Order: sequence, then structure tokens, then C-alpha cells
Amino acid sequence: MKKQPNKYSFTLGIPSWLWPVLISMVWVIQLAAE
Repeated sequence: MKKQPNKYSFTLGIPSWLWPVLISMVWVIQLAAE
């Protein structure tokens, strides 16, 4: 029995839809730091 993934699922207390935003922000910050 699998749980249905949904936009309210949380990983480490962070909403799943927020991960791409966090990753892209980190990537931009790293580029700016060079």
C-alpha cells in the first residue's frame, strides 16, 4: 500500500514544492559567490 504523494507532503519539515526553490536559490548564491 503506497501513500499517495501530494503537495502537502512534508520532508524534514519542508513542503515538497519548496525543494526546487531552495535548490535554485542555493545554486544562484553559489554562482554569485564565484
